[in-house]
Amino acid sequence: MEPLFFGAAERPLYGVYHAPQRMRAANAGVLLCYPAGQEYIRIHRAYRWLADQLSAAGFHVLRFDYTGQGDSAGSFDEARLLQWARDAQCALDELRALTGATDIDVVGLRIGTLVATSLTHHASVRRVVLWEPRASGAEFAQELTASLLSDGSSLSSHVDELGLVDLFGFAYHPQFFDELRAAPMPPALRPSQSALLVLAEPRDLTAAESALAAHGGRTSVRIVDSPTDWNSIDDMGGLFLPVPTLRSIVEWLDV
Repeated sequence: MEPLFFGAAERPLYGVYHAPQRMRAANAGVLLCYPAGQEYIRIHRAYRWLADQLSAAGFHVLRFDYTGQGDSAGSFDEARLLQWARDAQCALDELRALTGATDIDVVGLRIGTLVATSLTHHASVRRVVLWEPRASGAEFAQELTASLLSDGSSLSSHVDELGLVDLFGFAYHPQFFDELRAAPMPPALRPSQSALLVLAEPRDLTAAESALAAHGGRTSVRIVDSPTDWNSIDDMGGLFLPVPTLRSIVEWLDV
């Protein structure tokens, strides 16, 4: 593993590069796009495991933090979905410059699927893995709001004097939700590109698959019945590692 900072010197992004542990027929890379807030924390261990497995399969792998999240510059209240898409473009360019990889696969989880699909216009992107996608960004916004109000509270009770929405310890700017609601899910896949939808529940399939099918490219679906849930915490306060799901992603990419 090689930690690094990249991008603008005054607002650097933080990433971790995992070098390939064996040679592949093609010089290929994988870019990992995180989800947001608490989900970023909960998936961190699993993303490192995924990066290690992909590097063992011969890929150059870069996982990185968006502006305002993790170790990148800025505070979380500066988080904007459009900025995160620009961060992903910067990370993609960094991965290509660092490794010379001409074929890049992109993996996104939850809100990270919106970031991942923002890169499908790039000529070097050949495959996209969408882990727990939704048919639109508005669905994510609705889910986040619903999780806040599950205790019967009102939305106003979670908004501070600056208008920031406190979602489980992360202060979201209202503009983040505005951009999320306006974000379409379907990527404009080129005929040469393919996408994998990784889902835990069959009920999540229809809308996301239909949206992708209407926008070209080739789509595969895997519903993985994992015995562990990456977004849950066990009785000891530990995070689960969804190994069957992670292995499913590696197997699809390692062809």
